[in-house]
Amino acid sequence: MGLSKIPKEVSLYPKLVTDMGPLCHTDCCYLDYSIPQISKEFDLLRFSESEILNVEFKSRPIPINKIENQLIQNKYYLSSLPFSQIASFSYVVNGKNSYLYKLNAENKLIASTPIELKQHFDLIGKSQKNIDKLFDPCQYLVSPFNDRNGS
Repeated sequence: MGLSKIPKEVSLYPKLVTDMGPLCHTDCCYLDYSIPQISKEFDLLRFSESEILNVEFKSRPIPINKIENQLIQNKYYLSSLPFSQIASFSYVVNGKNSYLYKLNAENKLIASTPIELKQHFDLIGKSQKNIDKLFDPCQYLVSPFNDRNGS
């Protein structure tokens, strides 16, 4: 499976759960997942019946455009999966302060709140028997042998 040793950023997960408050459903979360063969990493993925929740953790301030670009790229990879919605968030911790951002429908990064994120965690989680089977690396890998246009 594409799970690996927990990096520093993912260690912020307990703080995020605390910020969202009690009674937050944190089951069925996949931390530090990498798509096999292409090593595309996601800090947190959570699946419900119709939605994929992606949360990226930052342990230091990052320029907003870099966060936005990462979430857009993540959304591209996740859009190939059989779910109707993708919710993309970034949780940034700078010392004692924390900031939450989300990617809106226009792919623009906007400020969010733990309460808004908690609404996505409140959806009933759906465990994946083998998360690697959801991702087909052939959809993302480019090969000159796949080019039928003869460019």
